[in-house]
Amino acid sequence: MKNKAQKNLWRKRLYVSLLLSGLTAMTVLSMASAEEVSEVEAAPAVEASTEEGDTPEIVVSATRTEMAVKDAPASVTIITRRELEQKNANNLVDALREVPGVDMRPSGSMAMDDQVRIRGSYGNHVLLLIDGKRVTGENSSQNARELERLRMDNVERVEVIKGAGATLYGSDAIGGVINVITRKSEKDSIEVYADYRTLEGTGEASGDYKNNIGMFVQGKKRGSFRWTLNAGRNYINKVAPYTSYRTANSYGEAWPINFKGIWDINENQSLTLDLGFLKESLTSGTAGTAATAFRDYDSTWDSKRYDWAIDWSGKKNQADWMLRYYASRYDKDYATPFIDGSGNMTDPDWAENSSDVLEGRLSYTLSDKHLLTAGFETSYKTVEGSRLADEGKNEDSYSLYVQNEWMPSKKWLVIPGGRFDKVGDFKEQFTPSLGATYFYQPGLRFKATIAQGYRAPSMSQRYNDWIMGGMIWQRGILI
Repeated sequence: MKNKAQKNLWRKRLYVSLLLSGLTAMTVLSMASAEEVSEVEAAPAVEASTEEGDTPEIVVSATRTEMAVKDAPASVTIITRRELEQKNANNLVDALREVPGVDMRPSGSMAMDDQVRIRGSYGNHVLLLIDGKRVTGENSSQNARELERLRMDNVERVEVIKGAGATLYGSDAIGGVINVITRKSEKDSIEVYADYRTLEGTGEASGDYKNNIGMFVQGKKRGSFRWTLNAGRNYINKVAPYTSYRTANSYGEAWPINFKGIWDINENQSLTLDLGFLKESLTSGTAGTAATAFRDYDSTWDSKRYDWAIDWSGKKNQADWMLRYYASRYDKDYATPFIDGSGNMTDPDWAENSSDVLEGRLSYTLSDKHLLTAGFETSYKTVEGSRLADEGKNEDSYSLYVQNEWMPSKKWLVIPGGRFDKVGDFKEQFTPSLGATYFYQPGLRFKATIAQGYRAPSMSQRYNDWIMGGMIWQRGILI
């Protein structure tokens, strides 16, 4: 009953948010229509800094508005489509290697998987986004699996924001933000990719390691509609031998598929539909331990994820807005054997995670010196599974944020901002920030950012009834 009541509360909040968003959008459009105002750039800093013959590289994650990378007060790295192709990047792990300030390392809990750290932060301090949307996967506060899953076939660029981003994105972004921007259709084309990798070593630690195939299909705009489709198969072979108390790498295959359709309502507004599906089957072999009477065993993971999103975005004179709803369902079945009371090796395990998110943003150019941005985000998350004490928990959260891109002179860009969060049963949290860029002379800028960050524990950290440590445990009972 409690879960149902909380979900009903979230639905009411969703309806109220939709109503307020609609009223705000209509008000802005009415104001813009009533005034005879010429088109104004959304980010004055971009115009102020562009030198003759210079095409600025644009970032959208640092301020949630379009801004030249060299102007943004935050430390930003952009990995372009051309660079991805030059790197022969198959997934996000390949793309992020050699990025200054980004450290790729094995996660520890998932052998041979990598997790990303920014400036020494932990993996659960880095927020991973796809087109600005949060990714639902393992509820472990780590992004290790997603780095391997995210193919680069349909990626336009990757934006890496270093440093606390809690003001705009909440507690998940205390260490930084990685936003993967997918490609939009430009023409009729079909691109096919194949990747084959081997390892040099001895015995089972050598030979065929990974091979992937994929395709990217895009259709040019016909009428008011354009679309893209990408799909593929990722395969990882077993390369590590079974030795005493050593886990082999996770091996198996994954089948991702994604569709994006864009309907241009008019030259200033568009609706975007995103659909995604992932099927994954992995196995990891482990040498026998005392918990399994020293018998070798295989652990398996079979997972499926369904994603869908729709957003409305547009520009009208001084106003630039976005309203989006997206949802994700992730199911995973584990099979990790242990000895039960009858001496059988069995321990079925499962998890189901889901999230529903409604968010909106409005940027309004008050003058040639001020660009005001405000937004909200409300979400309802559920986790169910055999590792939870009562097999089901949920979390209702909401947030509001505001920032002002202020140019007091041609030499200065100052961006103050703040965000208010209420996550589940935790107390309200306010996180302020202040960024500044000083344009000393063409080609030379000085940047500084002061921001507060915080980290709310994930639902698995709060509710998992699963004890792990340096000794051998079975369902919380010391063997």
